[in-house]
Amino acid sequence: MEHKQQVPIVLLPGWGADSRIWLELTELLGKGEPLHFLDLPFNDARALGSVESEVALLAEKMPNNSKVIAWSLGGMFAVQIAKQYPHKISQLCLLATNATFVERSDWREAMPLTTFSTFCESFDSDAMKTIARFNTLQIQGVQDRRSVLKKITSRGAINEQNAENARKLLRYLSEFDNTDDLFGLSQPLLAIFGDEDALVPVATAERVRAGFSVHGQKKRSVEIIKHCGHIPHLSHTAHVAKLINIFFQSDKGDVSLDKYYKDKRRIEESFSKASRTYDQFAVLQRKVAEQLCKWAPSLGGRVLDIGCGTGYCLLNFAKRSNVSSLVGLDLAYPMLAETRKKSVKAHSNIQFSQADMENLPFPHGAFDTVVSSLALQWAGDIRQWFKESARVLSNRGNLLVASLGAKTLGELTAAWTEADPTYVHVNQFEDAGSVLDIADAQGFDLLVAATDYQIFEYASVKALMEALKGIGAHNVNSGGNPGLTGRATFKRLAAAYEKKRNERHMLPVTYEVHYWLFVKRVNRP
Repeated sequence: MEHKQQVPIVLLPGWGADSRIWLELTELLGKGEPLHFLDLPFNDARALGSVESEVALLAEKMPNNSKVIAWSLGGMFAVQIAKQYPHKISQLCLLATNATFVERSDWREAMPLTTFSTFCESFDSDAMKTIARFNTLQIQGVQDRRSVLKKITSRGAINEQNAENARKLLRYLSEFDNTDDLFGLSQPLLAIFGDEDALVPVATAERVRAGFSVHGQKKRSVEIIKHCGHIPHLSHTAHVAKLINIFFQSDKGDVSLDKYYKDKRRIEESFSKASRTYDQFAVLQRKVAEQLCKWAPSLGGRVLDIGCGTGYCLLNFAKRSNVSSLVGLDLAYPMLAETRKKSVKAHSNIQFSQADMENLPFPHGAFDTVVSSLALQWAGDIRQWFKESARVLSNRGNLLVASLGAKTLGELTAAWTEADPTYVHVNQFEDAGSVLDIADAQGFDLLVAATDYQIFEYASVKALMEALKGIGAHNVNSGGNPGLTGRATFKRLAAAYEKKRNERHMLPVTYEVHYWLFVKRVNRP
């Protein structure tokens, strides 16, 4: 039987960093493909040669047909490798990479030459002090600056011993001119930029996008990440990983990156249809809600349950004597109807609201407690979700949340990727670090956190799919198959999942569950 050869993912860092800079990103990249780390020659004992010779040496170390992720200076090298040695790169993802680092007469969307020259002179006089300033520039625009700066500083590749090589590599930044070559590549390409990058201006993204359009290149995509600086794979790891995974999974060069955007119409329809079967299949949901409510037995006052479903948290709070008012909110009206049936005798004060959890229909400071169990992962914009939660909470109000992490349904995702990589079949979930960064930026302090892994087992893929359908948790992404999944595709899915059958002859499904208790920071004038 012929085995499909695995395509390696090659990671090439930028100036001042080595392969340690990829640690967080690699944990979220699609599994099954071997990782190959290349470093720029900071620590080579030899004298570095010309840009052309260094491009050739890096190309020699790169496996053929690689999927390449390259950042900044590493990206400039990668463009030349893709041009001169096209058999080396099958797909190319560029992070914070300009066509030319220093502005030219025909490319003004770059660093002024005088600024770059001043930086080089500063490095010549005091290398380590200049590196510290450089790192500060890299995190400009990042919300969690302290954490990201700590990671950059602890993983720096430059020291007093290799300063000469670092100086030579710095000069390469001014020598690279990919302003024509970038648009002549044959490989599918994804370019990711930060909107507050101090080293590669955001105007570069629009210039690159326009260039791709003029050249009629369909296998190209340009993505701009908001509130992001020069190091997106550290500051926005989950977002970057999601974009890259979608890009690499597209074997036909389709780099449309809106495939994972959650369609609220589908969400409403999905949960509306599942309202009558929800309680029958919602074993995990009931268990998580019970655990979440045990965390903070003293919370009360004016309470809002966001994404209340059929009322697991809502009815728990209804029993508390310190609750003065209680509102259950959900996008799906049939879910609210099911909850209302249960709550008639439980609490006469419960009110219900059918609304979007990213646009809450309540005034500022309307609640003392907001609780949300397994609803956050359905938000299209998590930042907006936390912003709205903060808005409707009083100062020092509490936000109690349970949500699913990035490893959730990993087995099913891998099986679908093997069976039918063209379409999105499984909802994607954010990593906990990114969610906590967003919560902090929106005015929340974390009081308590815990993570739990729940593994469920099913006799067949059909039984698993019926369970997901029963709770409304099937695919709601815009990149799903617009038609029905054919019998042949489902057979491929079953065959792929069969490889994961455990010693009990069951198919495992993993849920990564996070529990968080936040307090809203006091507003200051």
